[in-house]
Amino acid sequence: PLLPLLLAQSALPAASALSFVGPPGLSVPGGGAAASGSFRVSGLANTSATVVCRANPLNYLDINGAYGSIGSLARMAQAEFYSDDVPYLQLLVKEPTKADFSFQFQMGDAEVIYAVMCGLAAADGTRSAPVWASPPLIYAKQASAVRGGGCYRGIVRLNGDAAGRGNDSALYSQMQLYSGKFGARSPGDYYRCMDLNGANYCRAFAFNIVWTGLCLPDACNTGNVEASYSLAIIDSIVSLGMQDVGAFQMIASEGFIDSSLNLTTAQAAFVNHWITTASTNYSTVVGSQMALLGVQDVAAGMLVWQCGDHNRGLPPVAAAWLVPVALIAFVTIVATVVDYFKQRQKLAVPYEQVQFTALDHGKGDDDAKRMEYSDDDWESRGSLDLFVKATSIPRTWKKLIKVRTGPLQPCDGVRFYACCWIILGHTAFYGAFPEGYGNPEGVYPNEHGDAVTQQWWFQAVDPGAFLAVDVFFWLGGLFVAYVLLRKIEKMKTAGFAAAIPLVYADRYLRLLPGLLVVLGVYWVVLPNFGHGPMWPYPKQTAEGCDKYWWVEVLMLTAYNPKKWNSEGCMYHTWYLTDDLFFFLCAPFVVIAYRIRKWFGIAVLASLLVASIGYFYHIADRYELKSSNFIQKNPDAFEQTYYYPWVRPAPYIIGMAFGTLYHYSQKNFPDWKMSWHVNTSLQVFAIGILSALIWGPLEEIQNAKCATSAACPDPGYKWSQTTSNMYMTLSKPALAIAMSCMLASWIWCNGPSWTRWFFSWPVFAPLAKLSYGAYLWHLFWVLTYYDIQISPSDLTFLNLSYRSVAFIVASFVSALFSFLLVETPLAFLFSCMLKIISSTVLGKSKYKHKRRSSMNAAREDGGVQRLRDSKNGNNAI
Repeated sequence: PLLPLLLAQSALPAASALSFVGPPGLSVPGGGAAASGSFRVSGLANTSATVVCRANPLNYLDINGAYGSIGSLARMAQAEFYSDDVPYLQLLVKEPTKADFSFQFQMGDAEVIYAVMCGLAAADGTRSAPVWASPPLIYAKQASAVRGGGCYRGIVRLNGDAAGRGNDSALYSQMQLYSGKFGARSPGDYYRCMDLNGANYCRAFAFNIVWTGLCLPDACNTGNVEASYSLAIIDSIVSLGMQDVGAFQMIASEGFIDSSLNLTTAQAAFVNHWITTASTNYSTVVGSQMALLGVQDVAAGMLVWQCGDHNRGLPPVAAAWLVPVALIAFVTIVATVVDYFKQRQKLAVPYEQVQFTALDHGKGDDDAKRMEYSDDDWESRGSLDLFVKATSIPRTWKKLIKVRTGPLQPCDGVRFYACCWIILGHTAFYGAFPEGYGNPEGVYPNEHGDAVTQQWWFQAVDPGAFLAVDVFFWLGGLFVAYVLLRKIEKMKTAGFAAAIPLVYADRYLRLLPGLLVVLGVYWVVLPNFGHGPMWPYPKQTAEGCDKYWWVEVLMLTAYNPKKWNSEGCMYHTWYLTDDLFFFLCAPFVVIAYRIRKWFGIAVLASLLVASIGYFYHIADRYELKSSNFIQKNPDAFEQTYYYPWVRPAPYIIGMAFGTLYHYSQKNFPDWKMSWHVNTSLQVFAIGILSALIWGPLEEIQNAKCATSAACPDPGYKWSQTTSNMYMTLSKPALAIAMSCMLASWIWCNGPSWTRWFFSWPVFAPLAKLSYGAYLWHLFWVLTYYDIQISPSDLTFLNLSYRSVAFIVASFVSALFSFLLVETPLAFLFSCMLKIISSTVLGKSKYKHKRRSSMNAAREDGGVQRLRDSKNGNNAI
């Protein structure tokens, strides 16, 4: 059997006639950036011949490919090496005229490490045995600027021999002690590192895979650490011999275990300081689906690097926010003090000393005197007094706690619980940003079905919390339709149409004060509010505010979510974009209803059908799944969540119900449904809500891997059509269920425990604060997670107490903001809008006319008219 092989070998030309005098040398030529991507091969042969070199890229993004390519180059037969038909290897051929040679080659990718092997070929067909160049690896990119930097030199010294550290040996030893285990979820000791003179704390992380804290020389910062650390690793790889490079191999694993890259320590002191059998980790996103994170990923820039506690400091624009906010808060406090002393001054006058104007009606004299004296309000004598009353904290508090009575009172409780539900969802999801969960193996779906996201209670978070946003849209559509229908019935259609710009301005100015306050908090306060190994993350938020503050002010974030929301200032103001978009369309639907009722109903029905059909199309196109933890397409969430044209169904159904309620009030004010119908509606609504929340439980429990895992058999039971139907119909189904529940409350004939529960008086002020709490809550969520010294675990207990804490903090913040800043701003905006309205419409109804209460009583002819007049004045 060996005879054919021996005959084939004997047929090859002898190789002994050609050889290199020492291995060909590799070098990166000088010349600055122009030479980047090129390298030089030079050497000496025993005779003139054609030099043939193979340059094989060492792809550090794919260790299997790199190992296979290097192995194929090392094991390549002589005939194959000199062949032109090897498509997976690059062929470099030069024909020197003499034995010593030097050639420069330009490569296609300067970011890649190349392994180079050369041979000699004579004209008579004689071939030499291929040999590795010296060194066998080359990084063909000019990086002299990085190598000359203090960060690179410090990293090399830190990971080199103690003898090379000189007088800084003790400092570097402490840095190593305070550094985490590279490649693992190991934060190191942030506080001791930051207290160490000459050191700076830097972290490298890949979402949910690695989170490593390193104590590095203070020359390293966020701007240079990635390039310096990556180049140091690349240079260490280049210094390896081919035997050691060939030792790169991936160890098959079936559990969440640590493994190594099997590097030897002989030639790569730096690499092996960090990457050893004990320190290199294979990390995973889920269960048995292992994802390699090794030296290749670091060198390839696969990690996000951030350094230090360096608070951003106040930007120049800070004064433009801090000064007005502080001034408004100060004025509010002054107005409160003035109001207090004016009130005391009035009440301090004894009843007998009060001077009254004589009345024509003798018997009503004493009644009028007592009524005016007992009135606890002092008389406004000018615009300044009106401002004092409008901004006084006790008066604002009374407005806040005033309970809205009537059939729609339960909506206050619904609004409050929807806001809390959203905060619960963000507490769970934002714990994964920016560093990932501390227990990813217990969070993401796995083949055992025991992950947090696969538990029945977590369905309240996903999909539950995502449905809570649609509750807000449903409420918005309901109230907008009801209020606008009441307005349009009091005026002509043409007059209502002419007033639409003022309606838009009123809505925008109502939302703007709270947004301006919280925008400044995110922009100015958050980046300087805390510290810790994760704290540079809020700096990204502030930088997003620097670029896109105008997007936030104009409420445009949802129109370009990838740029304006993900990279912008605040991550949750897309809701305002959608809500304002729907509001801009609402008056035209109301006008259509005013023209002909059937026309308005047809417009609503057409919009609803079109929105449902479009969402189904998008869901099918991006393969949308029922849970965000098992999405196949990374763009699915963005395309189906933020844009206003994919979310109008709940708002449309809310408008339809608001229209129905308005119609019933006018035509059937006393109609009530029977107890059986009422109970059936509530049971139906609760059943729909339960199905929406727990319907996808089987799908998530059967999932074997998460979004980012390479899972050959994900285990999904639902077909794509089933997922499309659920995700498309869940939003309108939620709105229908909420409409049925509210209908049972409005037209109930008897007591209802659900109505009683959602109508608690405490919900009235909480509902009014829900908008502010929604804006404030992410400030507290981000602050908490970013001051941690290590990634946080996601468990039922952790999620519960954190959610409650964030809810309390958000509503308390919203209360102070509402009392001190938002109310005065709202009053000023309201005055401005009234002036504009008076100018544009040419009406004088907004002008304040003062007249004495006693003269009003004389003109009206009685104490009851006097009381009505005084109530009218106070309503201003």
